Parts: sequence; C-alpha cells; structure tokens
Amino acid sequence: MSLFHKVFYMDCIGLPMQCISNPSLRSRTRLMRSIFMIPSVKIVLAGILLFPAISSAESVNPPAFPASPTQNLSLQNPTTNYNPPGVFAYFTPDQVRLAKSYQRARLFLGLNRILLEIAFLVFLVLSGVSLFFESVFHRLARGRYFLKLIFFATAIILVFSLISFPLDWQSFRVEQAFQLSHQSFSAWIADLLKFKLIFLIIFLITIVIIYRLIIWDQDKWWIPTGIVVSALILFFIFLAPVILDPLFGKFDPLPPGPLKSRIELLTAKAGIENPRILVVDSHRRTVKANAYFTGLGKTQRVVLYDNLIEQFFPEEVESVLAHELGHYKKHHTWKGGIIAALLTFPLFYFLFLTLKYACRIPRLGIRNDWEVSGLPLLLLALVLITFLSLPAQNWVSRSWEREADRYALELTLDPDAFISSERRLALKNLSDPTPSPLVVNIFYTHPPVMERIKMAQEWQK
Repeated sequence: MSLFHKVFYMDCIGLPMQCISNPSLRSRTRLMRSIFMIPSVKIVLAGILLFPAISSAESVNPPAFPASPTQNLSLQNPTTNYNPPGVFAYFTPDQVRLAKSYQRARLFLGLNRILLEIAFLVFLVLSGVSLFFESVFHRLARGRYFLKLIFFATAIILVFSLISFPLDWQSFRVEQAFQLSHQSFSAWIADLLKFKLIFLIIFLITIVIIYRLIIWDQDKWWIPTGIVVSALILFFIFLAPVILDPLFGKFDPLPPGPLKSRIELLTAKAGIENPRILVVDSHRRTVKANAYFTGLGKTQRVVLYDNLIEQFFPEEVESVLAHELGHYKKHHTWKGGIIAALLTFPLFYFLFLTLKYACRIPRLGIRNDWEVSGLPLLLLALVLITFLSLPAQNWVSRSWEREADRYALELTLDPDAFISSERRLALKNLSDPTPSPLVVNIFYTHPPVMERIKMAQEWQK
C-alpha cells in the first residue's frame, strides 16, 4: 500500500470509524469536529466546494461568449477541425465557429457536472461522513427506518444541488450569452426549483421502494426491484406528457389553418388516424426550434415548438413532423421503454453485487445491504455504470434517429425540404455541423447535421 493510500485511509476512513464506535465521541458536535478537522477530508471537501466555481470561471472566456451571432470569433480555423469541404456549402465559417464555441461550452459544463457528481459521492463513501449523517438522521427520525432513509436521501440531493448550482448558473449564462434564451433570471430559477422538486419526489419514491425490497429479501432483492422499477419506468413514460410536461409549458392543439390542413394530409398518407399534434409555447424560454415525440398508448403525441411553426416554411415543418411520425410508426418510444425496463435487471444485479462486496470491507462501515449509509455507494455505482454505458445508449438512439430520417424522406418525397429544415434547425440551435467523431460516439443522441444532409443527398440520387 502506497504512502498516499495509508494516509488517506487513516485520515478519511480510520478516524471517522473510531469516532462512531467510541461512545465518548458520539455527541453531534464532537463527531462533526472530529471528521471535518481531518486534513485530507478538508482538502477533499474544499475541492468539491470550489470545483464548480473554478470550472465555471474557466468556462467564461470572451471568445466563447460572443456579443452577437455575427461576431468574428478568434477560434481555430474551422477547416482543420473535422470540417469536410461540403460543410461550407451550407454554413459559413463564422456560423461553424459560433456553433463549435457554443457546443464546446456545453460539453465542458456537462463533463464538469459528471465529474463533480462522482467526486461528491466518492467523498461521501470514503470519508465516513455518510456514517455520521446516518447517526444524525437516526436520532432525528427517532429510530424510524424509512423516515431516516428519506432524510438521508433528501440531504444528498440538497447538498449536491447546492454545490452544483454554479454549474446550473453557468448553463443559464451560456444560453443567455449566445442569445439562445431570453428567459429572465426569476423565471429560470422557478423552472430550476420546479425541476429539482419533481426529481426529488421521484427519487425518494424509487429509493424507498428499493430499500423496502432489500429488507424483504436481502439475497435476491435485485429481481423484484427490477420488476418494480421496470413498471415505474413505463408508468412515468406514460404519465410524463400529461402530468410533468404541462408544468414547464402550455400545450395547445395545432390551430386551424393551411398548415394544419397540410399536416392532416401528411398524417393520412402515413396511415395515422387522429394523431395528437400539440404546440408548446417555447418562445417564452428559448429561441431554439424543435419537435419531439413522447408518451405511450393514449398519451402518445407529437409536440412542435411554436418557434418552429412561426419561423420555418410549411414544407420544412412537414419534414420535421414526418421525422417525428417516423418515431411513432417505428414504435421507438415503446422499444426504448422496454429496453430500459429489461436492462434494469442486470443493472440491479450489478448494484446487488456492489453492496455485497462493500459489506466485506470493514473500513467502509457498511455492515448490511439495507443500511442507509450504503446509499451513496449505490448511487456512485449507478452513476458510473450509466456514464460508461453512454456510448451504447447513444448508439441505439442515433440508429433510431436515422430510421426516422429515412421514414421522413419516404413519406414526404422532398429531400430539399429535409436538407433545408436540418440546416435551419442547426442554425437556430447552434448545432455543431461536424463535431469530433469521439464526441459523437460518446455523447450524441442524434447524428450530426452534415451526416443527415449527406444521407438525404444520397437518397435523392
């Protein structure tokens, strides 16, 4: 064992364990002082607290935050950054630079959030702080197990929300600086708090169910947990369009007019009777244009941004809608829900093995699967496996997007409108026309715009 590991073990694990086992140190004040006066714990804690602020400050630089979309950015020559010659037939060099600058800022903040989440959970697992919090919440809950679990889980979410707020704030600043959002700070804060509250409620419900099943059967809890969580996934996909989405926007039926008549002809050609096509008031939050397909069964619907309807030509709106109808006809939402549900079983088996192994390591202080102090480890394993599986998840997503693209071309027989809509969407949303292949393979849920344009050109031939 290296000197670093010895020091880390003695400071971050050994002493907290002694504090918890020593009756003379069980008072809240002494235990808190004992843990947070440890040098390496203070260093790790300082790093966690300062990390988002430092990374956020580094993400703010004049070239990445242009005053206007036409500002000439002093970035690298776009012709040397994964830009094949064809890209400049559709985008100017300034447009490419601006999109790359915006996407670079978003990627930087996204990676920082992942790293911060991992660092935070590692700190909870290794420092002994989770053991301290469990003892505190045990007293607050007066020994009631599930109340203690709710307190503990809520504390994790609240503390992480606090230390990650600088990253949330920088994301808001990025959208404002690139003139993609005109949402006020108060409206943004209201949306953020609303989202955090909804996430907390869903998180608590899921955690309570999981730990109830762990207590019920410590040897095979991953099987019933997989069944219940699979049902919850499909349930939330079904309810989200009618319960959650309306909390963040106003959804109205497509108003009568020439566009609706054209769309009715298009859906009839697709063999879809009475499809639910709604328009959301996206202009209150963003200048971006988009459309998406959501829901299961009776809650299935296609949602169009009002920015899309107001700023795109009718044939371009038809092309975008045809793509979403492709998701409908190919049953991608059902397939996605079923795949996610099936993958819960190997996922929870992995978490089951993680907890079993952790119980064999005395220094972690986790004696049983159902102990509340094991929650940070459970979340850490979940975060790591989710991140490592991103390339596979996004590969499936991109393949379905290509299917929907081909369906749109076959339905509309208008590759020119498809190419035009893809170009305009990229310009409105500042999508990088030719991102790095590595970034695409790991993070992109959709094919890059130039790949989609090239596909339409080949289809046309």
